[in-house]
Amino acid sequence: MKRALTAFLIAAHAAVPARAVNDPFGLFEEESRVVTASRRPEAVREAPVAVEIVTADDIRDSGAVNLWDYMRFRAGMNVVDGRSGEGNRALVSIRGFPAEFVDNMLVLLDGRSVYTGLSGGAVWEALPVQAQDIERIEIIRGPNAALYGSNAGLGVVNIITRRPAARRTLSGEALGGNEGLHREQASYEDGGKAGAYRLSLAHKEQRGYPTTAGAVGQDYLYSNKGSARALWTPTDRTTLELMAGGSWDNLGVIDPDLPSARFRHHFEMLKHSYDPDPDSSVQTMISRRHDLRTYVPSSGSLLTVREYQYDAEVSHRLDWMDGRQHTVYGGSFRYTGIESTRLFSGHPYQKNAIQRGFASQTSSVLPRLNLIGALSVEHSDTGGVEPAYQFAAVATPWHNHTFRASYGLAPTIPTLYNKAARQQSSASLLLVGNPGIRPQRLRSHEVSYQGLLLDKRMQVEANLFYLRIDRLGRTVTQSFNFPLLTLSFADDNKAIARGVEAKWSWRWDARRSVYANYTYESLSDAKAVVNVAKGTPPHKVNLGGLAALGRGFSLGLNAGYQDGHTLYARTTNQTLDIPAYWRVDAKLAYRPRPDWELFAACQNLARARHVEFADGLVVPRTYQAGVSVRLAR
Repeated sequence: MKRALTAFLIAAHAAVPARAVNDPFGLFEEESRVVTASRRPEAVREAPVAVEIVTADDIRDSGAVNLWDYMRFRAGMNVVDGRSGEGNRALVSIRGFPAEFVDNMLVLLDGRSVYTGLSGGAVWEALPVQAQDIERIEIIRGPNAALYGSNAGLGVVNIITRRPAARRTLSGEALGGNEGLHREQASYEDGGKAGAYRLSLAHKEQRGYPTTAGAVGQDYLYSNKGSARALWTPTDRTTLELMAGGSWDNLGVIDPDLPSARFRHHFEMLKHSYDPDPDSSVQTMISRRHDLRTYVPSSGSLLTVREYQYDAEVSHRLDWMDGRQHTVYGGSFRYTGIESTRLFSGHPYQKNAIQRGFASQTSSVLPRLNLIGALSVEHSDTGGVEPAYQFAAVATPWHNHTFRASYGLAPTIPTLYNKAARQQSSASLLLVGNPGIRPQRLRSHEVSYQGLLLDKRMQVEANLFYLRIDRLGRTVTQSFNFPLLTLSFADDNKAIARGVEAKWSWRWDARRSVYANYTYESLSDAKAVVNVAKGTPPHKVNLGGLAALGRGFSLGLNAGYQDGHTLYARTTNQTLDIPAYWRVDAKLAYRPRPDWELFAACQNLARARHVEFADGLVVPRTYQAGVSVRLAR
């Protein structure tokens, strides 16, 4: 692998034309704008938290076919191909604490929460978003609950799709590979002076991954997704956006009692933006989401879970004092209702209503010093009244060199399952919720440095963080009356996470670049729970880049190393030592013209198969080939 990486770097450097070396320009300017960190557009160097941006070009050049793999090789990210008994197909967390559902990391889709109030986290494969529509993914590492509410303690992942263009365009992609994989996706957009719209469809199939015994696993997938987005600007100051879509998935589940499932998801969202002047903007959003999950047992009756979520939010952004003061404030309401006779025996309908007010202030107290503060107060049925706040100082003592220090408090309210579950999973096992369980509280301290060097071709970043989580939840034995074992949930654990994140990247131009990042994390907890104390790899290294090979060919390469660690799977009730491994992904592309691409991609080049989770499956080497085309007029 060392020789392959060396050859890649030589090819990238050799392909640089002489004019690129002598032509200074701001290579990172387009990628240095972020909206999630402070709920307003700002430069990454001005953000009060650590930010990572995955661009549409990054997604295309990676060759990845799974949404979570777009974030796999990023600093501070923990991404695992792992199957849960509920049908989730990935474990994704920020700064450690991996689990089948991560309840203290918020996931947004165009600013709309896709966090499930049942068990926490996001069901990644079921998200109704197509790869060709993603403009960028903004990853906030560290607490941001003061702006987005509880469950944003470890960070926020905001998947942002692009607005439809007024030019008539038809785009499509088709790929196929081993492990029974094929994916087709298409989109059509059109419009005029006052607005535009886009319609998108995607289909994906894949057979199950191999088991550790060499058989074909039960985790097959048949997935269909569709979405629509319309944009209307009746005046220069007013914008209306309507978004709707859904996903229809049939999949295999690793739970032997519930081996298959059907997921049906659809949503509708309306956004209204009014900009009375360039320094002020009012945005209103309402949305609705409906999830229906049906688990088909090997014998007996179906297990059905129905979840509704309604959101309403209004916010106001105001820039004043000649742009030296930036204020964002607003309020939101969310209602979540979940119905299941099997999960909530005796009380099949559970609900949670959340009201929240928030405000954020950025002040340029000196020409090179910003002070940022944010505060929110939230009331929920499951967590009561919980405050959240964060403070940061961002200094730029020298041009293109930025230092930041921040502190934040973020709560994580209990899920409805932890609060009210009563599920008899077998004749010998009963799981009951704990009505008295309290919200987690995460406190974060962080310092960082960012720099742009050598005509902005080289970017460096370093983050040092310390997290403490109080009232960390865990599963405990409530009673044992043979043969019945009763389990419940407790909030008596405490954890500490210490870590370092370092990033380096170099760009010759937009199509020639290399990068490397390193993450060190050390976790400990009072109760020595395996998933906390040993569940996060202490050392992670990622490196790679993009090389334009000439004559329309390009090569994208990503290599990632994870240190050995131990993971626990709730579904299989197994703890497994995961040995250290390298994962190498690559994509070779040929573009005979800018809107046409032929490509071949491969994942897990380093080895034919390896284990990432205690689900009885191995992650195989996969490869695909395909074509994408874009026709515009």
